[in-house]
Amino acid sequence: MTNSYTVRLGKIGYLNVLPIYHALEARRGPVEFATVSGPPARLNELMAAKALDISAISSIEYARRPEQYLLVPDLAIGSRGPVMSVLLLGRVPPEDLHGRTVFVSAQTHTSAALLRLLVARHWRVAPHFATGDPMAFAARLAGGAPLARGATPARGATPAKGSAPASGSDARAPGLPGAENAEGDACLAIGDQALALRAHPALPHRVDLGEAWRSWTGLPFIFGLWAVRRDAAERQPEALSAAVEQMRLAKERGVADMQRITDLAMEYAAHPPNGGPPLAPSMNAADMRAYFDGLVYDLGEEQQRGLTRFYAELAQTGIIDTPPALEFFA
Repeated sequence: MTNSYTVRLGKIGYLNVLPIYHALEARRGPVEFATVSGPPARLNELMAAKALDISAISSIEYARRPEQYLLVPDLAIGSRGPVMSVLLLGRVPPEDLHGRTVFVSAQTHTSAALLRLLVARHWRVAPHFATGDPMAFAARLAGGAPLARGATPARGATPAKGSAPASGSDARAPGLPGAENAEGDACLAIGDQALALRAHPALPHRVDLGEAWRSWTGLPFIFGLWAVRRDAAERQPEALSAAVEQMRLAKERGVADMQRITDLAMEYAAHPPNGGPPLAPSMNAADMRAYFDGLVYDLGEEQQRGLTRFYAELAQTGIIDTPPALEFFA
């Protein structure tokens, strides 16, 4: 086996992937990685553009382009109930969001699709969606800097087929003509932003989307997958096989030492490497451990059932055309 090829690896820039990437980066293996870090939406773009060989991708990205990807076996990120880092935060309960504005972070694709399913099929309301920064939204409600103007409707954010009829158009989004409520009524926050906003006093109505999915379906929810590009697998099968094995071992080590992962996460949250303010200041060590204990990093039979149910619901709602088969890299 040749080790001369440097594998281009995508890494989600959130705390929740520490169990995988800390162990991968802390112990040198036979494969060299060139790692690119970013939010899920950016990694989706890089994978679709053939700029990465292996990456974490949104679950919905696999559904949109299954012909381009093979799934890394038994590696995913999801929840068996509350996920804590994918939150719908509102000034009103979700059942009262019909016709109201919900800001959706541009960093997410899967969570946005899950929210569309829940509002259409579970809560049976039709809010207006607009792209917006949850932190800016919260700051505006708290009397901080105004929300940036010129927000645009979120990608794919029209009411789903079969949902309640909308009470107006997406023109209610901030910065667009006819906006009735520039502050908005709720936001979808993911990752470290969700942890930071989870106790925000101006957003008293908090719905954990992982818990909402479990309540609705009885199944775990898979937010992200790891995938290999099919063309990269054809060009570099040995290097990518070794990379996948290295990632599998890293996951095993990370999950087996969750106390160490919790300590690292608390350190990272207190002193973010980008020099920003502390993340999730309301979380103590017990909260952080509970956060990681609620996550799943496997893609076993139960997780695959949850994923295929998600794809079936997406197809039934018209968000994707056809539920994809799960094809794995071997």
